[in-house]
Amino acid sequence: MSISGEVSISKIYVIQSLRDEDIKTAHEVFRDVLTAPGAGISFPPANYFECTSRSTLRSVIDRIVDDVLPNGAPFLHLEAHGSDTGLRMKNGDFLKWDEFLRELRLVNMVSKHRLNLFMPTCHGIRAFTGTKFSDRASFVNLVAPADAISGGAVRDAVPEFYRYLFNYKVIRLAIEAVNQQLRNEEHLQFISTDKLFLVAFANYIRTYTSARARVRRAEEIMTEVWADLSVQAAFGEIGSARKWVKQKLAGPEENHFDDVSRRFFWRDVFESAEERTGVTFEAALKLAKATS
Repeated sequence: MSISGEVSISKIYVIQSLRDEDIKTAHEVFRDVLTAPGAGISFPPANYFECTSRSTLRSVIDRIVDDVLPNGAPFLHLEAHGSDTGLRMKNGDFLKWDEFLRELRLVNMVSKHRLNLFMPTCHGIRAFTGTKFSDRASFVNLVAPADAISGGAVRDAVPEFYRYLFNYKVIRLAIEAVNQQLRNEEHLQFISTDKLFLVAFANYIRTYTSARARVRRAEEIMTEVWADLSVQAAFGEIGSARKWVKQKLAGPEENHFDDVSRRFFWRDVFESAEERTGVTFEAALKLAKATS
């Protein structure tokens, strides 16, 4: 799913973990929009789950993993209380964003990197901060607000988001339609793991692989290791050790990009994941030069 292209969704999974006094928007959308007869729009099949705790969330995710069909494209809709740092479940259990994404990673794996995540939850877009590029992607795309959003705003906006999404099949139009009904600070945002990886690798190039950065990093390493007598014995003099470190740091960035991106986007496991990834080394290098 790209922001301007057509969305492909095989099944919707709605998860709610809200307090008794909260507006139960997720259940209302499931009942009154996604599974209501005569809606006039063809929605894919949908399942609804209620979670009270971290352990029940894990159980629900296990059930979703078992339910995702081969080559399925799951759409996970989650409502809970969010913050800059993570999610609060109904019983008070707290998951940091990286912990939450770790729970989702198996769903993205069984769907061969096709999981799309919709979180009309306060600060939900901050979930991207849990992404670790040394690991694997937990989703393809994320739609969520950057700041706080009221239960009333969610109740009004989310049904329209689904109607626009499945009427026009374009995520950009759905977000634009919803944002017209929301205050600026409650606007939904879109972020993809393609964009996250591109920015992260451009930062890596800028920080660690420029000539100046390599010299700085080499000096940092030498400061750390030269006090070790075994290192001194191996190289004899600090100049030889410094030269060796600089050579190691001067490895080809493109090879590193290929290795890391293949793992992150699951391309080393699923050949079909290649078609859902548009990030190139040339684009990362261009961004690094533009922002240096």
